[in-house]
Amino acid sequence: MFSNALHIFQVEVFPTFARATSAGTAYGLSRLSSGMMPFVLLPVLERWGPGSMFTVVAVALWIVIFDIALFAPSTTGRSLERVNR
Repeated sequence: MFSNALHIFQVEVFPTFARATSAGTAYGLSRLSSGMMPFVLLPVLERWGPGSMFTVVAVALWIVIFDIALFAPSTTGRSLERVNR
């Protein structure tokens, strides 16, 4: 659910002329970071256990949530043209 909502939101904040490139770049970086996660999470799992591993994941999600809450433009009830000004 989080991933779907993020991908829907990210295309709304880019201007039309850059939307495909920007959304594609963001998605590609998302896939690269997903590919790196086993190299980060498996050592955490082995050394400190599943609780710590899920805490790392939860902290990463909270960072994204706070980033969007603090820096993303409000898109509720606004047209794409108004959001991209």
